[in-house]
Amino acid sequence: MKLTVLFDLLTQTKYCKKRFSRTRTLFITIKEGQSNMTTKEKMMLQVNSEFVCNMMKQRNAGTEDCITSSELARDIGIPVTDLHRFLMDRKVLCRRNHELQLTLKYQERGLTKKRSCFRYKKTGELMEIVYPVWTEKGRKMIKDMLKGKGGKF
Repeated sequence: MKLTVLFDLLTQTKYCKKRFSRTRTLFITIKEGQSNMTTKEKMMLQVNSEFVCNMMKQRNAGTEDCITSSELARDIGIPVTDLHRFLMDRKVLCRRNHELQLTLKYQERGLTKKRSCFRYKKTGELMEIVYPVWTEKGRKMIKDMLKGKGGKF
């Protein structure tokens, strides 16, 4: 029986992809040598994995049509760092607490939504990572800015 658990970047185990939406992929590891695990431990891992998958689906509901900055930059044909610098120069993004966030002028306009992913720390504690994704309105504004139309609305 193969058990699946969330992908931990620190482990050196094999992994496979499990798609649960059009744009989001959850990485799962296939642990090797699990034959020495008890049935109770196997059940606990399976329940935990299902719980995290359900939580991700619930938290990410409504962001299926959104894309990340990396995907947007790839569509436009420029590196993501150049896209971020351009948006920072235009005062769309600013850096707060070592994170890129929308400036006050562009917040609450429906340009971005929040998406979550979950990782396990070394201690085994579950950690949620929240990051912005661009909506159709945000993509259109950025592409208009790049074409020189100003992106005003």
